[in-house]
Amino acid sequence: VVLEPTEIKGASPQSGYYKCKELEPGSEKCYILFPRTDVDIDKRLVESIMKIDVLKNHRLSNITQLSRIIYEFNYKLELQDVRFSHAFEQMHKEARLEGKIKSELNEEYRSNLAKGLLYYDGENWVSKHTMSNSWKE
Repeated sequence: VVLEPTEIKGASPQSGYYKCKELEPGSEKCYILFPRTDVDIDKRLVESIMKIDVLKNHRLSNITQLSRIIYEFNYKLELQDVRFSHAFEQMHKEARLEGKIKSELNEEYRSNLAKGLLYYDGENWVSKHTMSNSWKE
């Protein structure tokens, strides 16, 4: 979630039972859901970002909590790169050796992670980069 610091209000985008009826829709600039991997899918319901670094090449490096996948975005929050951390490579290798997964770490795996990002467009979750609410470009 990327917030507008001068106007933080409302609820996160939820539906059905989880929708907060007491709060208006949120004022977030951008809301991104990160895909799960076959390595961590049984550990928790959702993935989250544990660290964000601003890089010298004008990118934002985001490292996920469970899988330690690295997602790099430009300042418009358009995905630029997906990388496997050493920790993820080791978790994946261990899960393969234990017979828990069959996937291989390759360009297709990386591409599927990139395609798995979901952006909230103010009404729906979509796979195309978009900003939320009044912040749409």
